Amino acid sequence: MYVKHEGEGEGVTQGRGMKSRPINRAAKGARLEALAKAWLEAEGYAVEMCPNQVIWIPNKKAPPRMIHGRAVYPLVPIAVRRDFWGCFDGIAVNDFERFFFQVTVWSEVGHKRFQLAKCPFQPLLQDRILAYSNEGSPSRHFKVLNAPDFIWQGKCLLPPKASPTEAF
Repeated sequence: MYVKHEGEGEGVTQGRGMKSRPINRAAKGARLEALAKAWLEAEGYAVEMCPNQVIWIPNKKAPPRMIHGRAVYPLVPIAVRRDFWGCFDGIAVNDFERFFFQVTVWSEVGHKRFQLAKCPFQPLLQDRILAYSNEGSPSRHFKVLNAPDFIWQGKCLLPPKASPTEAF
């Protein structure tokens, strides 16, 4: 894979014989959530992400059983990821504050604001959206948007500094 330098085109081009793959949004979201968790923990927060939940769905590929004249399919468990109250990805706590947060990319902030407006309860002033951005300086950071309006006011969550012993 060849990477074009800034100002030379559209970003990444693929070499001969390489097939393009669609972006897996669930995997990208999980990576960003893990990154936000690691960076918040480096800031001194204890972070808990919303755990996977199990739902049971009918297995239409298995033969049904007849119960009271109706076909009933056996149930199989499926692990799914849900948000806290359908709104937030995680909660961060330290000695001085506690807040729920939603992780997204900068281009999807408007959609997340709309989702949080439909939340079953009013977000508190400490709650926030962490919007990942790889543009500008520093190149990788989360823009922090605080409730109630979730408007960015210049605050960013930066990657932790590597200690000299971790550099080698």
